[in-house]
Amino acid sequence: MTTSPSAVARAGSGQAAHVDRVTGAGASVVTGLPAAEELDGHRPQTLLFTFLGRHVLGSPTGVASSVLIAVLEQLGVSQQAARSTITRMVKRGHLERHRIGRRAYFTVSPSLSGVLTEGERRIFGPPSPVDREGTWTLLSFSIPESERAARHSLRTALAYRGFGLLRSGLWIASGEVDVLPTLDRMGLRDRVDVFHARPADPHRLVGSVQDVWDLDAVAEGYRRFLDVWGGRRPQPGRYLANDVALISAWQQVQVADPGLPASHLPPDWPAAAATELFLERSARWRAAADAEFGELLRDDGAESVAPAATVAPLPGRPAARLVRGTGDR
Repeated sequence: MTTSPSAVARAGSGQAAHVDRVTGAGASVVTGLPAAEELDGHRPQTLLFTFLGRHVLGSPTGVASSVLIAVLEQLGVSQQAARSTITRMVKRGHLERHRIGRRAYFTVSPSLSGVLTEGERRIFGPPSPVDREGTWTLLSFSIPESERAARHSLRTALAYRGFGLLRSGLWIASGEVDVLPTLDRMGLRDRVDVFHARPADPHRLVGSVQDVWDLDAVAEGYRRFLDVWGGRRPQPGRYLANDVALISAWQQVQVADPGLPASHLPPDWPAAAATELFLERSARWRAAADAEFGELLRDDGAESVAPAATVAPLPGRPAARLVRGTGDR
């Protein structure tokens, strides 16, 4: 999955992001905001999902709307587009809004928490211990065309989990993929059949796999990631934006990769080198990005945590602490 470079950083807002490049020691050192090629194709909601998963997930803290808007503005999203994104995410049940007086604070909803946790596990967790050389997961579903939203959501979820369309009505993924939790969350378990199987003729499967996935495009995505992020050195004050852009770019590349066995991949497959670069950059930038987020909270209002401003906890959930910020009308 690749996109062509553009002169304007698009994050759904049509607003350009400023980038300064200084060439030194044979590497392009980026000192400003993420460039067009890092943000191209990423909607504001995708960037906000990444930010929430990286910096908010697992915390009972409620974040002021002005803080979310400020983070998106650092990524080139206009304030109007940021507000629309937050409102849309509340309507879709991704965020929960809490009002204290005239101020609005947001926490990650239980449903989105599950999605983000699964995403974090896939991005940063160790590979699943499955026999990818022999076992495959086959899946078929029966959802009428009249339920187009459900069909689209399921297809998107399957693609995210590494499935490809083998032939009409039959999806395939490498290894024993535990897709049942995803189906349960979507309320579709009773309408989907899942099998774990081994091919009777593994050699014939090689040709089928090449028809299911465009491995050349996947490899190009990894190489482009290496090229864009290999020489990146954010300047102070830009680690948070680059951290979110890095993870968003990596997730876009990773989702396109079905995770096939080595026997189905070309010998120069670039996934290992790209993975090493991503993990190194994300680990190196994490502390600085967290510090910038904390500074953003302090700069945007009063104390980072307001002990008196809490909401009643839901059953089985801790009370949400609300982070104060200004301009949350």
